[in-house]
Amino acid sequence: MSNIIQIKINTIFNPDPKFFAIFIDSNKVTAVTVNDVIEKATESIIGVRSYVASKVVTQATGLIYKEDVLDSYYKYYVLVNKKTVYETDKVELYYGDYKYIATVIACDTKENLAVLSFESKEKYSPATIGDSDNVRTGQFIISIGNAFEDGEHSASFGIISSKERYV
Repeated sequence: MSNIIQIKINTIFNPDPKFFAIFIDSNKVTAVTVNDVIEKATESIIGVRSYVASKVVTQATGLIYKEDVLDSYYKYYVLVNKKTVYETDKVELYYGDYKYIATVIACDTKENLAVLSFESKEKYSPATIGDSDNVRTGQFIISIGNAFEDGEHSASFGIISSKERYV
């Protein structure tokens, strides 16, 4: 399992910034650019569409975070905002040209999270989830999404402004 141990930022205003993440994996050190991090993370991003009375009411982004390998297929688990799927009739997931019907496994109102599952013969890459206890105020983050069916992922930078703030 890889762990991000440092993010070095030379300058945020440089038109060609040199952002690096340093990974340690089995005693091997690898430096990657932010573009590499985004490219790897998008493998775990899946589109989510919710329906009420056969009409689309929400489009959002989900994160594939776990897989179970079954006999001839995979069962995947997806994290998404609860508001995306709460009190809807049907939830559909899409990854490229593939579409799946999702099952809502759980909803947590306090944390605004929902867990979905879907089955596929296709192999996807679940994200590696970090330890939120290690997050510090002031850290840079990358937000990646794909709320539309255009196949284009969006990415933006942010800063952890506070911890344990409930919205």
